[in-house]
Amino acid sequence: MQNPSLSLKTLFSYTRVATLLSSAGLALLAVSGMPTAAEAAITKVNAGISFNKLYEVYLSDSTLTWTSAQDYATNTLAAKLVSIEGAGENQFVSTLIRDSSLWVNSGSPARNYIGPYIGLRQLPGSSEPSGGWLWENGSPLTGFSNWFFNQPDNYNDDNVAVFYNGFQRASANTPWGDVYNGASISVGPGSPGANPFLANSFVVESPFPQASINEVASGTLNGIFYQVFNAGTPITWSGAQAYAQSMGANLVSIRDAAQNTYISSLITDTSLWRNVGTGSAPNYIGPYIGLQQLPGSPEPGDGWIWEDGASIDGFKNWFFNQPDELNADNVGVFYNGSLTAIANSTWGDVFDGLKILSGPGSPASNPFLATSFVVQSDLPTVPLGGPPSLGASSTVPGPLPLMGALAAYRWSRRLRRSCTTNATSRSHLLPNVGLPVHGRTS
Repeated sequence: MQNPSLSLKTLFSYTRVATLLSSAGLALLAVSGMPTAAEAAITKVNAGISFNKLYEVYLSDSTLTWTSAQDYATNTLAAKLVSIEGAGENQFVSTLIRDSSLWVNSGSPARNYIGPYIGLRQLPGSSEPSGGWLWENGSPLTGFSNWFFNQPDNYNDDNVAVFYNGFQRASANTPWGDVYNGASISVGPGSPGANPFLANSFVVESPFPQASINEVASGTLNGIFYQVFNAGTPITWSGAQAYAQSMGANLVSIRDAAQNTYISSLITDTSLWRNVGTGSAPNYIGPYIGLQQLPGSPEPGDGWIWEDGASIDGFKNWFFNQPDELNADNVGVFYNGSLTAIANSTWGDVFDGLKILSGPGSPASNPFLATSFVVQSDLPTVPLGGPPSLGASSTVPGPLPLMGALAAYRWSRRLRRSCTTNATSRSHLLPNVGLPVHGRTS
């Protein structure tokens, strides 16, 4: 997106694979004989919203150290490795890590499965094996813990934590294990030698204003239900899409001018638009739409697809100088330059991430984040407060990361019998719908 006074914008789309180059100026741990996060291809494979956090799961094309994962989270994503402070939160994150590719079989006789890194480390000099464990958010591990039955064991001078299971991968409440943060081990069984307990994935978290998101407009056109939400603060496209999916919906896919014009009539509230320019040169970012660019596509105009998988080739409504690939831009927003909503609002490209790593002004916080988004669904969503049976004492942690149409349909039938609709402001809480766990009994 072109800012008349200052041009900035960039990061990962929900499906984007990015290989970070050393020219990005990142200080990443270099371990002899092992690629750093800067040298490996990192893919975002899942995301979810709960506990006022955006959780994102990343997969590397090779194993990496905990420090490399931590540096990638901090320096590339402006996030942190996840801190888990309750059973409900651990159960929710467990739903995000079921993909078998996120788990490494250590090859030991016990068939230990090493899952994603979490933001838990042991302070040097602490009493072994259980003393001095600290979360990345600064909280000591003094309350909730979820170690596997024989963990931590300080097997190889272990000092960081992963999701860990014996004989299976993710479970409903996946336990943890301790591993050594290094490419090679020098203490304990198998030493000296290569570290067999390295992970190839990690989970990060960043703040997400889940509790403050409000629905400000809605409407139906040709059997599709549209809702416009305002977060009140800048969020990423991935966060908006994860929130939409937690409702059984998706960011909007726009097929023709009539649909674009109708949606434009729903986004006239000026609070949905963010001026990222200056007083003399305004530059308005509107709501996110379900438009993303496939990784590796010719820039700036090729490879754009809608969230439902359809190509953009049938109908396009870019602003006159968009897309411009200013900061490795890879997702779409409503954008009208110096105006907010118009009768047929145009689109612009922005970068999906809290931090831009390329283009003018980088590296820096992303100034082109939207504060609002438009979703679409064929089904009703959950009214204020969720179903009456889910009170404050419920163990359900919050919206699920992904919800299929069949599950949403089943719940919609139950909810229509038990819930009332608040037409002005809604918060969304979906119960556990019994998603399968890919694992075996330990």
